[in-house]
Amino acid sequence: TKSARQAAGGEDAARATTADAARAGGAAPTAAKADAPPDTTGSPLLDWARRRALSGHCAAAVPAYERWLKANGADRSAPYAMLEVASCYRAVGDPASARRWLELALTIPSVSDAAHRALEALDAAAPPAESP
Repeated sequence: TKSARQAAGGEDAARATTADAARAGGAAPTAAKADAPPDTTGSPLLDWARRRALSGHCAAAVPAYERWLKANGADRSAPYAMLEVASCYRAVGDPASARRWLELALTIPSVSDAAHRALEALDAAAPPAESP
C-alpha cells in the first residue's frame, strides 16, 4: 500500500541520514545524547538545567545548576539560578541543600524577598522538632 511505501521511504531517509553523519565523522543523534547536559559552563548549561527542572527532572537539573553556579556565581542570572536550584533540592527531598542556597540568596537584594518566602515555606513544610 501507499502508506507502507511511505513508511519504508521514511526509514530509508533515516538510514541515509545516519550513514551520511557517520561518513562525515559525526554520530547520528541519539535520545541519550539529547538528554545529556551540554559540555560547557556557559548559558547553554543553565538553559538545560532550567528545561530539566521545568519538566520535573530536578534530580538531573541539580548537578547542572551547581556546575553553572560554581563557574558563573557573579553572573546577573546567578541569584535566580540559586532560587531555582533551591527549589529543585526541595523537590528531591534535600531541604538542607535548599536552605544553603536560600540563605545565600537572602544576601542578594534582587532576590532576598523571594528567598525569604521560600525559606518560610521550607520551614512550614519541615516536620516538627521532637520533644525530649
